[in-house]
Amino acid sequence: MNPALVAPLVLIAVGAHLTFSFGRDLYFGLASRGWTRVPGRICRLGTDAGSAMRGDEALAVVYDYHVGGVAYRSNRYDYAGRNSRHFRDLYLTLSVGDDVSVWYDPSEPTRAVLVPGIERENVLRILFGLAFLYVGLALLP
Repeated sequence: MNPALVAPLVLIAVGAHLTFSFGRDLYFGLASRGWTRVPGRICRLGTDAGSAMRGDEALAVVYDYHVGGVAYRSNRYDYAGRNSRHFRDLYLTLSVGDDVSVWYDPSEPTRAVLVPGIERENVLRILFGLAFLYVGLALLP
């Protein structure tokens, strides 16, 4: 393989992966605005290991909800990211056992969020992935 192709191909691969992953979040974030709302209950609220590179922690929430008599459990707060700006407010105002509203995907009830929709972070992440793609393509010989 031509060494001049390595860096551009790596950037293209990373950009494609990020764009696809963040595009998926954008898609489901937009779709979640039309999902069905049901009552749920917080069963865990705390922190998980965040970025190993930064040595931080990420807020974590786990909640239960029922659809058609079937119990489900989810840990997705929203599709904007684990530490979106409203998540810290939620963490400070809720406790284990509190009732919450859960929005679930009627075509796939295991898919649910506490906050439907998208935020600015969704668009910024897509642009970040696209930037990798652009630079990788621009560096191709």
